[in-house]
Amino acid sequence: QREEDNRFKTIVSSTKDVIYTADLQGRLTFISPLAADFGYAPETLLNQTVTEFAHPDDKDFIVKAWENAVQTGRTLPILPYRLRRKDGTYAYVEQKSGVVFRDGRPAYITGVIRDVTEQKKTELLLRESETMMRMVFDTAADAIFIKDMNGMYVKANKACADLMGSTPEAMIGHTDSDYFPPEAAAEVFRTDSEVARSGKTLSLNNHHPFPGGSRHVNIIKTPLRNVRGETIGLLGIARDITDLKRMENELALTRAAEAVSSVARPMAHDFNNALAAINGYATLIDDGLAGDNPIKTEISQIIKAVGRAAELMSKFQDFARNPNIKRPEDKEKK
Repeated sequence: QREEDNRFKTIVSSTKDVIYTADLQGRLTFISPLAADFGYAPETLLNQTVTEFAHPDDKDFIVKAWENAVQTGRTLPILPYRLRRKDGTYAYVEQKSGVVFRDGRPAYITGVIRDVTEQKKTELLLRESETMMRMVFDTAADAIFIKDMNGMYVKANKACADLMGSTPEAMIGHTDSDYFPPEAAAEVFRTDSEVARSGKTLSLNNHHPFPGGSRHVNIIKTPLRNVRGETIGLLGIARDITDLKRMENELALTRAAEAVSSVARPMAHDFNNALAAINGYATLIDDGLAGDNPIKTEISQIIKAVGRAAELMSKFQDFARNPNIKRPEDKEKK
């Protein structure tokens, strides 16, 4: 018996869990020294009931589980509840217990209590993190997608599905060849393969013929790796920069117009001065000639040519004040 007692004490002292026994009424008859981890001296807990230390919201559940164990001789595989520490705070614990029989009848219950508070906190943080990531993924204005090594879509958010003219659920299992013309799909697959092969992130500015219309997009592609560092797929983020491209083009045209205006306006002014001088001298010569002088006809042609040049220069001055430079897409429409 002493050997068994020593063996039992060795097991109890080496485990990180709290071990207890209680009679069928739930009064503690033994509790291991690790009860101190919850702030209690083990000897002060003897003859107290196990339900006294449970969270008020968990008490009914524990009472029913205990009564069922006494009646049936079977306990639940795991009993999770909140256990009150001496300082009034609560720890999340999981209990495994069993019924000890004597002469074929339940005699007492023994259990092992494990503190899983940190595990619960970690699980809660993971759930919160997953919820946050899911919210970012689903509500992001940028298209986000995940592909496997065969270029097949594994996951896509709503923004990505909108670009493809599909839904996130319908995109799963499809490839870019289902959405793009052959040449565009082949180019996408080429860059995907480069990312998977090199293990490097690529940032690309592409003009894609999406089902809803061609768009300029900035795409970042980065490899997805498992815990062993092996590339198992690709994560992509695509931003529609069509409006930005249009604004860049308009800004370039505005600057070009300003440059043309800065050169053309003084040029028009100087040319008008030259025409005025030509017209003035031609008029003086014409006025000084007799009516039957044959040169008079040639002089009149010079004056007419100067007039036509003045009309053209007037239009040039209007253009110099407000250059109307057409965009490439305007020329294509025309």
